[in-house]
Amino acid sequence: MGEVKWTKDQQKVIDYRDRDILVSAAAGSGKTAVLVERIIKIITDKENPVDIDKLLVVTFTKAAAAEMRERITKAIDKQYEKDPENLNLEKQLTLVHNANITTIDSFCNSIVRNHFGEINLEPNFRIADQGELKLIQQDVVDKLFEEYYEEKNEDFLNLIDTYTNGNKDKAIRDIILQIANEAESNPWPKEWIVSLKDDYSQEKIKEIMTSNLFDSILKNTKNTLRDFLNKTKLCVEESKEYDALQKVTDVLEHDAAFYEKAIEIDDFEKMREIIKSNSFCRWPGGKASDEVKFKKDALNKIRKSMKDEIEAIKKNYFALSIDAVVTQMQTIAPFVSTIVDITLKFVEEYEKAKQDKHVASFSDVEHFALKILVNEETKEITDVARQYQANIHEIMIDEYQDSNDLQEAILTAISKNAVGGHNLFMVGDIKQSIYRFRQAKPELFMDKYNRFKVGEEAKEQRIDLAMNFRSRIEVVTFVNDIFKKIMNADLGNVTYDKAASLNCGANYIENTGNEPEILLFEGAKESEDSKIVVEAKMVANRIKKLVKEHKVVDKETNQLREVKYSDIVILLRSTTAGQDFLKVLLDNGIPTTMQTRTGYFSAKEVQTVLAFLMILDNPYQDIPMVTVLKSEFAGIYDDELAELRISMKKPQFSYVVVEYCNDLLEKAKQGEEFERESLEYKLYNFWKKYIKIRNHVVDTSTHELIQLIFDEFNYLNYVVAMPAGDRREANLKMLLEKAIAYENTSYKGVFHFVRFIQQMKKYEIDFGEADVSSEDSNEVKIMTIHKSKGLEFPIVFVSNLDKQFNDQDSKQIVVLDQKLGLGIQEMGATPRYKRESFRRKMINEKIKKDNLGEELRILYVALTRAKEKLILTGCLSKSYEDFIKEVKGQAKEGMFLDYNTRYKAKNYLNWIVPAVLSYNGLSDHNYNIDIITQEDLVTETIEEIAENKMDEMTLKNTINDFEPDDMACVADKIEYEYPFKEDIDKKIKYSVSEIKKQAMVEAFENEIGEETPILDIIKKDVEENKRIPNFIEQNEASENLGAKRGTAVHRLLQCINFKELLVLEDYSYGTIKSFLEAQIKRILAHKLMSKEDIDIIYMQGICKFLSSKCALKMAKADKEGKLYCEKPFVMLYNDALVQGIIDVFWIEDGKIMLLDYKTDKVANEQELIKRYAKQLELYEIALNRVFNVQQDTLKKTERLIYSFCLDKVIKV
Repeated sequence: MGEVKWTKDQQKVIDYRDRDILVSAAAGSGKTAVLVERIIKIITDKENPVDIDKLLVVTFTKAAAAEMRERITKAIDKQYEKDPENLNLEKQLTLVHNANITTIDSFCNSIVRNHFGEINLEPNFRIADQGELKLIQQDVVDKLFEEYYEEKNEDFLNLIDTYTNGNKDKAIRDIILQIANEAESNPWPKEWIVSLKDDYSQEKIKEIMTSNLFDSILKNTKNTLRDFLNKTKLCVEESKEYDALQKVTDVLEHDAAFYEKAIEIDDFEKMREIIKSNSFCRWPGGKASDEVKFKKDALNKIRKSMKDEIEAIKKNYFALSIDAVVTQMQTIAPFVSTIVDITLKFVEEYEKAKQDKHVASFSDVEHFALKILVNEETKEITDVARQYQANIHEIMIDEYQDSNDLQEAILTAISKNAVGGHNLFMVGDIKQSIYRFRQAKPELFMDKYNRFKVGEEAKEQRIDLAMNFRSRIEVVTFVNDIFKKIMNADLGNVTYDKAASLNCGANYIENTGNEPEILLFEGAKESEDSKIVVEAKMVANRIKKLVKEHKVVDKETNQLREVKYSDIVILLRSTTAGQDFLKVLLDNGIPTTMQTRTGYFSAKEVQTVLAFLMILDNPYQDIPMVTVLKSEFAGIYDDELAELRISMKKPQFSYVVVEYCNDLLEKAKQGEEFERESLEYKLYNFWKKYIKIRNHVVDTSTHELIQLIFDEFNYLNYVVAMPAGDRREANLKMLLEKAIAYENTSYKGVFHFVRFIQQMKKYEIDFGEADVSSEDSNEVKIMTIHKSKGLEFPIVFVSNLDKQFNDQDSKQIVVLDQKLGLGIQEMGATPRYKRESFRRKMINEKIKKDNLGEELRILYVALTRAKEKLILTGCLSKSYEDFIKEVKGQAKEGMFLDYNTRYKAKNYLNWIVPAVLSYNGLSDHNYNIDIITQEDLVTETIEEIAENKMDEMTLKNTINDFEPDDMACVADKIEYEYPFKEDIDKKIKYSVSEIKKQAMVEAFENEIGEETPILDIIKKDVEENKRIPNFIEQNEASENLGAKRGTAVHRLLQCINFKELLVLEDYSYGTIKSFLEAQIKRILAHKLMSKEDIDIIYMQGICKFLSSKCALKMAKADKEGKLYCEKPFVMLYNDALVQGIIDVFWIEDGKIMLLDYKTDKVANEQELIKRYAKQLELYEIALNRVFNVQQDTLKKTERLIYSFCLDKVIKV
């Protein structure tokens, strides 16, 4: 392999020395390779080689640090192989293993371990688990509040009375923890907390006009006014095309003059005056031609939307004068002061509690390190910092866009910058800064990005790496086209200009079908779950087609090959939709894996064991008790629980269970035995094991108790046998590991372990489910966009793009910003009132803009993961036409999306679709949006039955081939009956048809008093009732026409859109016939059925059914989303698995209506009921279990048959 050819800018990154360098490295630009090469050049420089342990390389994660060290080691090895006599290379190979290639946390830990005496710190501390830290926090805040209550602190009690409801002080507790946690990313947290109070001091309130409090609202208002000015000017141009609209032009020009004047104002009070005093001119009336009237109305609609927005701005941001704002802040000030005082007290007590337990957080360690390096009072660097400065040649910071203020202060303290030098090398991409929730400050990167020199050599140098070596030109072009429209400095502080745009540097073999795709499901129901499911089905269909038809480049051979599942990733904004996607893909036969940082606590097996631990600690807890009883530990059904509850008179269910189970133990001691599988039998066996385990609680560690649970109930073996058993087993083993880790904390016992887990759940500190997938496995991957950062995939789906942005930050009682401080609602106790404060509004405004900027960057990360093909998917709850009407005005050809459009976006589609539409008509950038409907997602269910039916058809044909003598011989051979035949003949799995046939035999025996040959029954049933797939039926003889017709009828009824019946004017035969003909035309056009199948159906019978009351009820249910057709099921019945497919059922007035279509030729209703009663009974059992009828509000299922022979509905 030849030498790497670096680009001109990459070579600059490698060669430049003795300066601060900021490398703005776009996605796929090879920044890691360049960074490694720079390090190699520095340590092998012929004139001034630098030992690798003189470099400090800071990475974002331990994995990145390990990868960096490995790459550097391999690069040195490679050079050493070429020059084995080079002593410097030999030395570097020795030093590299101890080189400072590390995370910021690990580096700070080394500083503290080596210099703990500088700050009088005890060295015997350990890094605490997040769960343990949350427990400590909770204990501290509980104790602190108890003290305030006992002291009857007046300020504290006034705060509680004013800002809480009733006796609940949770809101104030949460505020204290929120402020303390936010302070952790500040270099000097206590100083920052005190500053929150200072912002409300008399001195600061008087200086409010010179503060930056108004900056955000002024900028936002001016951006909006600038948009309106541009829109108004466009309206003026359009109105001038009509002489009859001169008065309209005058009004619009008056509006434009107002916008132009307001845009020039930089003072809040003056802006308030001009907006409040502005009066829009009346819209001119008068008669006009249809064409002129149409244009006039269109212009008025645009103007009205702008006027409404100005009114909203006036009401939300300019209602209060400066004096009123000052008065409001003075009212709030005492409460802020109390909150700050409590927070400072909490921080002190929290620090003391950690010291007592000899634990620290990662944030603590970073603060310890800063105190060692910088004097807290004077803010001057210490002698220790100077030692690091002298020993470090260069500080290299990877992923610099994700640094925070604390990390910046630490690294600046040990850099040459502190003494006027320049040895900082920072690499990152502001467009990929996606960790605000971890207090990342992209402003640090942006400040240097704007300040450092580009092009000319300088001591503060910026180098842009814009060449993308990852993606095909189609992907690169699409990404550029999208973000040129939506990413600008006014929202997120990043402008997607020429410098920020990607340049394609990848060389791929030519291939077709690489154009980016946008797939939108039209008409999705408002339910979030149902939307996700249909979108997942849409994605599954597209994946199947890609695997069948598309090709990608093999990275080993560099040749085109067929797509494998492992080439594909589905990226989601959060894990919420992940489980639905996973289930749908697996149900569609697509091997899929999903590893997340969440989902562990929601795994059923983990929840069940945790519930068991909770009742071990305290059995008098209803919810965990019910969870355990309904689980495999006891196997109690809902009706049995209800029976138990009714039988006892105690108010709390868990008390009932404990008393009842203890009584069972006493009865067993007296020799009483319980009927097998009875409620008493199951409860007795469960409680006996429970008591055995509980007797060990006092003297047994938590992880040993968990192991006891596994052993006593054979639980691990049970979960292994469940679907996804390997993952479930791994989850439980992880729970054991976490219990062992917990025992190394400062807390002990089951009670605190349960608290430990509850705190993790509360604060969303999730371990993520255990990962049992292999890198080499051929599976589609599902992951979050955050998880995908730094990765690449041949084919990328970015899905769930209609998911609403999270705005919870702005809904808290208290909102925080490192610069703007604290905003709190104005509230009163007597009389009780709540009013939004101006300061809180301003901070909320900034938070919203920061969040939207983050969402833009997250979208950029998602789209730049694709190497060869990018597919975007989402759902529209309305029609595409209606959606387009909303966004069409925002999508001006070739123009940047206006600020208001971007600012008011609720999800990614609100940005992407207008951006894509703005290119329509431009030949080089014409992107298609494919609209997918429910009809497009109709899938074949008959093929799923084919395999089962094949065996039965083979049996029938074999029976027909036997000679009578052969049959007799076979009968002789099998006449002997083994005494225990009933047990050994029992199958593991039955179909409903098999059980139905058994019931028919019993019915015939009861009726005629002798045994009817079972083979005759099977033969009769096969001939009359089989539904045979198309690929089988073509080879069947004409005597199977009845079976073929039955199959075709079921398929037709599955494909009909019943809800469309509701729009018919009447239900006469002629109208229904026309309706059916239209439906069949659509079915044939979509190739859902063949013409041959359609032709064998008696359409008169179908028309009679469609005009029946039953069909109209189905249509109504279909409209409400409560009609379910051809639903397969598998259930446990009489110790065997039973499978079947339900023709149709729907929910009507709280009742399940179960309907089975029958095309049998029969003389009367009773004949059908006799044949199919057992079948419908099994269907009813299956539905009752699915819908949990006894627990929920659903009434008993009604069983129906529709006979196409008798043309009527029959109740069974």
